Amino acid sequence: MKTIRAGRKSDKKILSVLEMVSNVKGYYVLLIYVKANTEILVGKLGVKNFKKGYYVYTGSALGKGALSLGGRIRRHIRRQKTVKWHIDYLLSDENASVKAVMTSISEQKMECRINKRLKEVFHGQTPIMKFGASDCKENCYSHLLYLGLIRNAADRIIKLLLHEVKGDIYVLRFC
Repeated sequence: MKTIRAGRKSDKKILSVLEMVSNVKGYYVLLIYVKANTEILVGKLGVKNFKKGYYVYTGSALGKGALSLGGRIRRHIRRQKTVKWHIDYLLSDENASVKAVMTSISEQKMECRINKRLKEVFHGQTPIMKFGASDCKENCYSHLLYLGLIRNAADRIIKLLLHEVKGDIYVLRFC
């Protein structure tokens, strides 16, 4: 496992890890903290309530360039972006911030499997139906889970991933 801890999302250490996962396929888990209860317009899903606490979002990056693992992660950690996907609406809100990204290189689509295990192990709640899962073929209700005010969330998620999947896990932590 390779862990990088940084204060700013433009930190050179983070950029070097993103280079390692550029133009490769894989999956990722975003640990997101919402610092206050808030309402956010989430595209066609409408205005949704987000409670204060930790959320996890699982995704796959099975393309090239901007759709590669590095491209997807770069997009998610950038505050300024064209709002296109459900997760963009959440991550563009001033109350939400990415606290950690856990990722691994894989040719297989793993987001649903990881999402189901996170929901099971952490008793994750589905805050918004179809969030990030409008095209899911494995009957996930949502690829966004609410974990509440869980302690040591990133460490606990990393431990689960190390147990569940093969291969290296790359972890980016933000202060």
